[in-house]
Amino acid sequence: MRIDLCWLAGSPPSWPHGDAHGVNADVGAVASFMERQALSSADATLFWDPGLGTPSLDEAWLAGLRADVAHAGLALGTSGAPIASDFATATWMWNVDPSPEIVATSWRLSLRACLIRRDVLRQLGGIHPGFRSLDAAALELGHRYLTRGAFVQHEPRLVAGARLAGARLQPVQLSLHDELLFAQLRFGPFWARWALGRGLITRAYRASDLPDAIKALTVKVPAARTFVRTERRVSLSLDAQVSVILPTIERYPYLRALLPQLAAQTYPVHEIIIVDQTPAKARDRTLATDFPALPIRIIYQDTPGQCTARNEALRIATGDHALFIDDDDEVEPDLVERHLTTMAIYDVDVCCGVAEEDGAGPIPEYQQFLRASDVFPTNNSMIRRRVLAATGMFDLAYDRKVCEDRDLGMRLYLAGTLMILDSRISVLHHHAPRGGLRKHGARAVTYASSRTRLTHRNLPHISEIYLGLRYFSERQVREMIVLRTLGTMRSKGVPLHQMMKLAYGLGVMGDSRRKVEAAEQAARELLRSYPQIDQLPA
Repeated sequence: MRIDLCWLAGSPPSWPHGDAHGVNADVGAVASFMERQALSSADATLFWDPGLGTPSLDEAWLAGLRADVAHAGLALGTSGAPIASDFATATWMWNVDPSPEIVATSWRLSLRACLIRRDVLRQLGGIHPGFRSLDAAALELGHRYLTRGAFVQHEPRLVAGARLAGARLQPVQLSLHDELLFAQLRFGPFWARWALGRGLITRAYRASDLPDAIKALTVKVPAARTFVRTERRVSLSLDAQVSVILPTIERYPYLRALLPQLAAQTYPVHEIIIVDQTPAKARDRTLATDFPALPIRIIYQDTPGQCTARNEALRIATGDHALFIDDDDEVEPDLVERHLTTMAIYDVDVCCGVAEEDGAGPIPEYQQFLRASDVFPTNNSMIRRRVLAATGMFDLAYDRKVCEDRDLGMRLYLAGTLMILDSRISVLHHHAPRGGLRKHGARAVTYASSRTRLTHRNLPHISEIYLGLRYFSERQVREMIVLRTLGTMRSKGVPLHQMMKLAYGLGVMGDSRRKVEAAEQAARELLRSYPQIDQLPA
């Protein structure tokens, strides 16, 4: 593997892995070098700050490297930057940083210690020349790479033995110009202006810096490109034993349609564990006898709750993989095989698919290509049992509430688990009109319904605020609440409907604020008794 060295300032040292290039540590020089390097024959380029000493690449580490981009940004002070990301994507999973001591997905890279594969440079380009600082340009680069399909990981071993004394004590500080340019390029003009307004209101930004920074809002946003990786093939053995985790409540017609589809899988399932929380008098007790060819195990639970149900299923599961799906899904015959294949190709412990919503149109563009996953959807995900043994099962705080899958996804991510989202692994999700969380009123109003129905307000739920308080900063939680509250005035309908929605939202704004304040107070109370996360038995 040929790796060229980009030595940021001065004459580079002797370099045994490829060519060594001395490049001035300024945005223009590095941007030009990246353009040239994308056309080189090197397999990857190592960008390095001479202040860290001479880099040393371990051959065994390189051989096992799964990332397309490996960096040590978190160890070098990039955590939490830029502030603009808090205003535009406040409680996004990747807006929280894992520990700089572990290998983990992270877009907050630094070019002071960063290895980039050639294919990523060729397809997604280098840094934007409009930034004033190399730190800001690198952050935009990392965000672009990760969200457009490259695997970007923080690798502390990259700087093992480097001169890190004091480096972690110098957090990256960006100018307002670079903050706004980052927001303009990554989130678009509306969110760049939103970030500016919120930053000034909350005094995160200084108004005196505005005259010099405003020109960043006029920069043209390039068309998004997607990283396309070379397709690889693997031959699956029958070693994996897949336990299907399937909670249900009052949805027997959907469940009876799903079970034959699980029976027809090209890779046979090891067991199907159904946790039935339907009231006792209404239970269908003939499922196992009506499908004798399926390895069905049924647990009846009188106290409903999706977290309780999934935890109980995991406790008795005997497979080494768990497949989470919903009782109102429809699945293709190769669902299990596709999950296992993706996990084998990319050597990951978690594979997430997508859900096409019945009547909702195509899935969003950002879910239409293979990439690292910032979600863990319990209606279409597979995970190795040993990973859950390390992170724990579902937090019981979310029983009969929303966000239990987001919480588990957060814990997996912060533990360093690389999760893959493969859009080719799809289920049809029916959104059954009864049963599930609708039984408990937790999904009476959704994002989609709030954008189409005049009186629907998708205010943050108690458990959403609880999740925010668990993992995010006070500023990030505050911004999430502001966005969600103001979002109740937005509509996707015709102009007349949009005006009516705005008028209605303004009219009930006082009530919306009271509801949100009550939810926040309840969430803080919830934190006194939770989390309650049971460990998975060995």
